[in-house]
Amino acid sequence: PRVGEELPADPPLAPFLSLVILAFCMGPDTLVGIVLMMTRADIAPAYASSRNWGPPALVDQSMAGAIMWFGGDGLMMILMVIIGGRWIASRNDSGASLGPWLDRVRAAKDDLEFFEIEAEYVGKLQDTHTGFQMTSNFAARLGATPSKWAISWPPTSAAREPMEC
Repeated sequence: PRVGEELPADPPLAPFLSLVILAFCMGPDTLVGIVLMMTRADIAPAYASSRNWGPPALVDQSMAGAIMWFGGDGLMMILMVIIGGRWIASRNDSGASLGPWLDRVRAAKDDLEFFEIEAEYVGKLQDTHTGFQMTSNFAARLGATPSKWAISWPPTSAAREPMEC
């Protein structure tokens, strides 16, 4: 066997988890980039004084922060779009992919059909931590009054007598 054939074709992480990790990894680029861009003092004055070429140190530092912020986050966003697109387009046997489900949701004729598709999707996930809940303020008016349908309690004495078989 060749080296590397034992590795799976797709990454072992679920696409959603991959998106969460990429979003989390955007934090350092954003934080350091903004700090470098907004600081009005040289962060490395020894380096600034030893350098006699290019733009002034403060301008260079601000440009570096902008490159780090926009460039780093831009690359992460491109990766997130690619992973999200692959997730939506993926089709697997478990039914957990989104592509066919989104096609069915777009073709749904009414809300009831949409909720049936949604309940079926959650049911096919086959896990114990995913739930499906529909909140509604729907109220049915049956036209019945409480006195017409009231049940008397305790039951009458005739109902308490033993039946003969």
